[in-house]
Amino acid sequence: MLNVLQPNPEPSAAPGRSARWQRVFVLTLLAILFLTSGFVTFAVWGQPHKRAVIGMGWGLIWLWIIGCGGVMWRFKELGCRLAAGVAMPWPVKFVLGCIMFAMLEEAVTTSMTNCPP
Repeated sequence: MLNVLQPNPEPSAAPGRSARWQRVFVLTLLAILFLTSGFVTFAVWGQPHKRAVIGMGWGLIWLWIIGCGGVMWRFKELGCRLAAGVAMPWPVKFVLGCIMFAMLEEAVTTSMTNCPP
């Protein structure tokens, strides 16, 4: 069992068939998410309380999926290097990372709950 993070090998110049299908799959899920969320928003637009809840959902979509997902995708190598530099066993790093992301998620959702009028 390894106790250190291994760096990723150099990516090839052209993405493989698997990477293309993964990208298409993720973009398809994103399109479905926006279509269904848009439909629900349109359906409850006349009801202020439900519209506020849907607005919080849109905020989470934009913040977590688009914002945080984009940051994690863009800086994934930096995150791996930082995690590899911490002198702890990988299970401890994993648990601490999970706790850190759970606390960040709670801070965001609590602040978004307090935003609606």
